[in-house]
Amino acid sequence: MKLQAILLSREELNEWNDFIADSPQYSIYLNSWYLDSLNKKYKILVAKNETGEIQGGIVLMKNELKMYSNPLLCKYLGICFKNFKGNEYTAESARRDVLNELLSVLKKYKTFDYTFHPAYKNWLNFYWMGYNMRINYTYRIDFGKFTLEQIRERFHGKLRSEIKYAEKQGYLFQKDIPFDLFYEVLHLTYKRQGGPIPYKKIFLKSWYERLHEKKAVDLFGVFNGDTCMAVAGILKDDQTANFLFNGINHLEVQRAANEYLVHEIINFYSDQTNIFDFEGSMLKPVESFYRKFGGELTPYYRIWAPGILNLMKQTLIVKAKNILYGK
Repeated sequence: MKLQAILLSREELNEWNDFIADSPQYSIYLNSWYLDSLNKKYKILVAKNETGEIQGGIVLMKNELKMYSNPLLCKYLGICFKNFKGNEYTAESARRDVLNELLSVLKKYKTFDYTFHPAYKNWLNFYWMGYNMRINYTYRIDFGKFTLEQIRERFHGKLRSEIKYAEKQGYLFQKDIPFDLFYEVLHLTYKRQGGPIPYKKIFLKSWYERLHEKKAVDLFGVFNGDTCMAVAGILKDDQTANFLFNGINHLEVQRAANEYLVHEIINFYSDQTNIFDFEGSMLKPVESFYRKFGGELTPYYRIWAPGILNLMKQTLIVKAKNILYGK
């Protein structure tokens, strides 16, 4: 099929939103209204066929280092395709044609460096054009595959004991906690780790308020009496609940508070969405905590363009994380 890569105008964003709704690589992060909540400029590059229908595309947004890469609060970007039907060989050929058309433009972006949705499965075209790739991992719970009872059976044995302990203590799980309390506990977490919180309060509050109006974000806490011990923020739609924030009040350390919080959140979303996504972490202690909840280990790609700028960026990020969190 004949394809043309073009940048969409603001007036065409509804066309984009309609397209991604049926894409296998859909995530809430791709919606224009979500991208607008980040208060960053962005472009959307698409490949259209002869009749003007979008066949694939990518959001191009700069991160906090002014490079084309995932910004904070935007886990999955990368390429998304039309849901091509029929014979898999033919469908894959169509996806490759779309990607080649997009790459004819993307090769000009020297700082290209994105993490892709787990449903993006084939990076060969990138490989053939000299791009680099690393596999990252997340844990995902598929509520269509497992009942709540089966999910709990997959929990680590010690985790089940900690949850029972929390229940005996009478910890209170609460939804819709005040934003200021949520931010305060989140701030304490970063302070204990020795680094600044990466989200300015005025920005995060604006982000929260815009998404709360769309019923796309929930804030939770666990309390012992009047003391908030742990908080979490979930970005969600009817497909996926994304575990975006987690903070612990280390001034009031209470055994099993965070374990109980995550357990109750999983229960809460089990009949509201299809997938619970822990959003991954390559940090060993964080990965170990997520793994206890029995989610399925799920790979996703980070793909970046070759060149010194991307190498320098990655080196800076790794060094910063080692200083803040340890290797």
